[in-house]
Amino acid sequence: GYRYWNKSFGVSLTKREEVLDALMVFFNCKRNGGDVSYAKLILVEMVSELKKIKAWFEMNTTLAFYASSILMVYEVSNEALSSELKKGECEDPILKMIDFAHVCRQEGGDGGYLKGISNLLAMLEEVLEKLRV
Repeated sequence: GYRYWNKSFGVSLTKREEVLDALMVFFNCKRNGGDVSYAKLILVEMVSELKKIKAWFEMNTTLAFYASSILMVYEVSNEALSSELKKGECEDPILKMIDFAHVCRQEGGDGGYLKGISNLLAMLEEVLEKLRV
């Protein structure tokens, strides 16, 4: 099965800790002491992909992205959750920018989008660090 949260759930997250908790749930990190090696692998890949997008936005000096989103998708099986996996033994997660209907030319690029990516990256790295402890 899968879990689904609607837009109102995301909007209800107003504090950093609430967002971190939601990310921990999304990446299946709250396993009551269970193995979280799969979550670590997924998070490492997500962080790597987000760093690529961030690098592009740091060089971007001409475009602004309004109402664009970051899509994060991964697949997990019961077998993956119950065993110690190594890199290459699981499906690669997907992290993509989506919703490009409102891209405009803007001198100086898009500092707001860069700030959002930087905040998300910091939170993903924080979740990953919590798993390493």
